[in-house]
Amino acid sequence: IIYGKKVTAHPRAWDFHDDMDHSGLYGITPDNQPTNVVTPGFIYPLQDIVTDAVGPDGNCAFAENANRENPSVVYDHPFITGCSVESSIAYSEKLVEVLNSL
Repeated sequence: IIYGKKVTAHPRAWDFHDDMDHSGLYGITPDNQPTNVVTPGFIYPLQDIVTDAVGPDGNCAFAENANRENPSVVYDHPFITGCSVESSIAYSEKLVEVLNSL
């Protein structure tokens, strides 16, 4: 489906680290607590899967520095992709922009 497309994906570097301090997550309140999921990494990093899926004519952006102030969102019709939760606001703004242009 995404062969030859430009997309963004969850960076491989985010999958393999042991300093998983979730105390700084965005929007923590008494009713919205941080995740308690702790993992040493994943067998198949999403960045690797997506890079293979876009093939040699596509491009997979994987912004290790993505955050709410520096989101990673890519639009290559008909796909809008965003780099994890950090880019969710920018993703929704891009979705509205694209839908308004139709």
